[in-house]
Amino acid sequence: SLVSSIPSNNGVVAATDHTVINRMTTMEYLWRRHVRSRTTNVRVQAMLDRILLVFLFLASIVERPLMYLLGNTQQPTNNNKPKTIQTPVTKGTVKTGLGVIAYTISQGRNPKKNPVLCFHAEGRSSDEYLEMLPLLADTGRRVVALDMPGHGWSENPRKSCTMDDIADAVLKVADTLLIEQFVCLGNSMGTSICTSLASRYPNRVRGCILVNILYYPPSLNEEQSSNNTKISGFLSTSDDLIYKDDGTHLLDIHNRRKFLDPDLNLRCIQSDLTRLVNLRARQVDGITMEDASHYDLEHAARTMRCPTLCVGGEAALASLDARGVGGTQRFDTACRLLPHCEVNSLTGPRSTLYLMNQASKEFTSLCAGFLEKHSL
Repeated sequence: SLVSSIPSNNGVVAATDHTVINRMTTMEYLWRRHVRSRTTNVRVQAMLDRILLVFLFLASIVERPLMYLLGNTQQPTNNNKPKTIQTPVTKGTVKTGLGVIAYTISQGRNPKKNPVLCFHAEGRSSDEYLEMLPLLADTGRRVVALDMPGHGWSENPRKSCTMDDIADAVLKVADTLLIEQFVCLGNSMGTSICTSLASRYPNRVRGCILVNILYYPPSLNEEQSSNNTKISGFLSTSDDLIYKDDGTHLLDIHNRRKFLDPDLNLRCIQSDLTRLVNLRARQVDGITMEDASHYDLEHAARTMRCPTLCVGGEAALASLDARGVGGTQRFDTACRLLPHCEVNSLTGPRSTLYLMNQASKEFTSLCAGFLEKHSL
């Protein structure tokens, strides 16, 4: 199925009738497919979907009276305890031209609000949005966080690919989930996917939220290509493939993020190790993936027309400055290139490269305000 009924670890919420939620999710999907079938003249599919919708609707009407007649009148044990309802998080996969792409989805209940597609940074996965996924979905919109090829639960790409190729595979996921128009949200590497989609599919992308976006001039890209190096903001590739017999390379990966709390650091290590294993396999097969530092942001920015929010993490950009990457300058340059761009920032010790996990409530508030402002 497109949406699994198995909630993730943080997706099981107290005082929620998951049978009702799963039925509502199924009815929403059937309705979207019914509309799509009518517009594409697939009459048999449209008729079957209509029958299933009527059946589920009637079942929802007679369920509680039938339970009463059968003697199931159990009452909650604590009527004074307030019920807290949070949108559950579920998972699924979609086959694309680059291979299977995994996603995590939190279903909102307001079809008038545009869904949000979330793209993670290099070395991370959809886990980057685990905390904020249900928070943003509670505003009424569907939120989908994807594992990029070679990351998380997604397969390695079957062939060499550019950022545009990855963006096209992402669009296949949106098509499968019957998402016509959407808002893009990306961090670091994920911002390249956002701008690729927004510049080439302006009729589908309603807005962009770009976190820690960096601009790399073409002259730097040519120098990197000739030296076979890269300088993207997160982790240095020169250290990625140093495997040590005593296993101390695993400790090195841990120490890169020792400023994080142990639980979050462990999650980041898991994501990074998955990426490194897949990177090793791609090198054996001769498959390459375009790095974000080689992506032509300037070209994409010329054709972007949607409202855009650029968010800079104060601690994140400062850490890049300290490494000699010039994070603040590259962020400012990227913001100037983008039309219809609003700039905001998060400050304090949690405004790191991992601010979506560390400052999920503050970041969600920024996103929700931008989306409401532009009626997205």
